[in-house]
Amino acid sequence: MTNFSQPYFSRNIGEFWSRWHISLSTWFRDYLYIPLGGNRVGRSRWYFNLLFVFVVSGLWHGAGWNFVIWGLLHGVYLLFSALLSGSGVGNNSLEKKRKPFPMHQFFQIVLTFHLVLLGWVFFRANSFEDAKLILGSIWKFDLGDSGINLFRFPVDFSLSIILIGILMIIEYLQVYQNLNQRLGNLPWAGKFVLLALGIGSILLLGKFDGADFLYFQF
Repeated sequence: MTNFSQPYFSRNIGEFWSRWHISLSTWFRDYLYIPLGGNRVGRSRWYFNLLFVFVVSGLWHGAGWNFVIWGLLHGVYLLFSALLSGSGVGNNSLEKKRKPFPMHQFFQIVLTFHLVLLGWVFFRANSFEDAKLILGSIWKFDLGDSGINLFRFPVDFSLSIILIGILMIIEYLQVYQNLNQRLGNLPWAGKFVLLALGIGSILLLGKFDGADFLYFQF
């Protein structure tokens, strides 16, 4: 099945969870959320169901307070999304994904992206104390007299920012500009050049030291 569908272009947290790790989110929906009553119950019970499912989702990833907070945070996000939208917990609207979005949706995407990033701090930190240290370092970031200068940071960091930006642009083109179809219509010489660039990028920038797959720790 399609397990990820451009989740970082989501306009709200509900849409994010319809695009992110779809197999896991649908499993929790079918085997925990719906048996609890889903949204076919009173409003207070519905709120409890949302929070409970996401707390359990956090504990599924690991027995630590940082995972509990990560799950609870997304549950709270969904509650606010439901309260603001007045219906449901957000819409996927994948059928509209190929239509350019107006500026207000761009700001919704940026806000959702940063809310998700805040949650990833708790998810990726080794402990709750580490998460607090990371967040404290972010809030205390000193720009200095000259402001942010990307090139003062280590080369790996700067390169990562640039490449992530390129990947985001590619995903945008895939969703809104039919990039895959356009690439498919290229002559064989153009496809060969793109293939050579892709292989060269992997050989130059790839990680080959045999790091464990992230989910092995869960």
